[in-house]
Amino acid sequence: MALTEWKNAGSTIYCLGSGTTFDIKTLLPDVDYTKLTKDNFIIKVISSSVSLDEDITSIYHLTTTPQVTYDAITGIATLTGLSNSYYRSYYDGAKHVSLSNSISIMVYLIDGDIETA
Repeated sequence: MALTEWKNAGSTIYCLGSGTTFDIKTLLPDVDYTKLTKDNFIIKVISSSVSLDEDITSIYHLTTTPQVTYDAITGIATLTGLSNSYYRSYYDGAKHVSLSNSISIMVYLIDGDIETA
């Protein structure tokens, strides 16, 4: 698989694509995956989708927060938090609320100098 890459000031940025699991040691065999951390990954939100089905008048808030975990031993990056849902049925069973949202993402890897806040 050919990855898009950019070079800038001592760093290389790779566009890994969309997905939820990335095997860095296989995708980028020339990158020392054992020295990477979750801070080397950037998640860009491409789009968001929200669905609401309600039988009552209320305001509900649902947040989708993408996160990346990285295992430097295996070289596997995993994304979670790309969707969320909420359902509530009220005591009489006649009223309910159903809410869901999801996001589409693009994942980038920075190999080289990075700054963390």
